[in-house]
Amino acid sequence: MRDRSGLELPGLVYPRWALVLALFGPAIILTCMRVFGAIPLSVGSILVLSFLLVIPAILATLPFARALPPGSDTCGGLAEVVLARNYAAIAAENGSRRGAEVQWALRQLVATQMVMNIEEVSPDTRIPQDLNIY
Repeated sequence: MRDRSGLELPGLVYPRWALVLALFGPAIILTCMRVFGAIPLSVGSILVLSFLLVIPAILATLPFARALPPGSDTCGGLAEVVLARNYAAIAAENGSRRGAEVQWALRQLVATQMVMNIEEVSPDTRIPQDLNIY
């Protein structure tokens, strides 16, 4: 969409829940293996293994853990972020634009990409939940 619109769009971010899972998941799993399993792991070995497994855990979750940045989880919020990032370029090319005009253009772009009617994409439409993008 970035190439088609010519606008600087916000990039996807690594969500906090995935980072917490990657940081603490290995330690929790190893601790459970020590407590409930028959694997004799010392506290020191759990700490060392947890530390060594954090980077692979983050790398393993990177393709699956993507989210829109804060403030751009609805079409209206995304329009505000896009307008803020591209106001100089939009104003130079088209004269100053109101937020409502940019919001309408963004709704139209989303509706076209998702093969939907523009009426189905409101300023309060949550991305990706309401558009079933997963």
